[in-house]
Amino acid sequence: MPTATLIWTPGGGANSLSQDVQYKVHTDTNYSTAAIVGATVNTYNIPGLLDNTIYDYSIVDNCAVGGPVAGTPFQAINITCPAVSLTPAYNQVQYNFNDLGASITSYMLTLYDGPGANVLATNNAAIGAPVSAAFTGLNPSTNYKVGITVNAGTFSKTCPPQSFTTLPPPPCNAPTNVSATMV
Repeated sequence: MPTATLIWTPGGGANSLSQDVQYKVHTDTNYSTAAIVGATVNTYNIPGLLDNTIYDYSIVDNCAVGGPVAGTPFQAINITCPAVSLTPAYNQVQYNFNDLGASITSYMLTLYDGPGANVLATNNAAIGAPVSAAFTGLNPSTNYKVGITVNAGTFSKTCPPQSFTTLPPPPCNAPTNVSATMV
């Protein structure tokens, strides 16, 4: 489970008593208080968060005069990379992976040449179910790479590409059961 490390500039001032460090899952209504820290503290770690979940964070300055003052809320997400299984054939590669969850808005797979320097093709993958599709029209016995970019709203993560080699073309089989009839 990831930990969010929050860093901010305290509101400060002579009337500042403490600060509330608050967070919530983006789709929830109410914030939870992770900690109440001193008026000059400017960092806090929130452990035990869920991967692929957008969180909203807020720092509230508790003032002796004028009540609490909330800073501008902000968002963050820890996007994980899905485990992508690649099954090469002689002229294509099949890819399969599981959807990471509700906060993920899209996936884009990219086919690269062997060194990973040139983009050869891209596929946008559907969300909400196990994903299974293919890059086709590949050269046999050739090295390629497939990478995936995971998007969650305005956040994205480009995962390291995986290498694979397409299979050689299948051998031709000699004809069998040949017969002739003489007339």
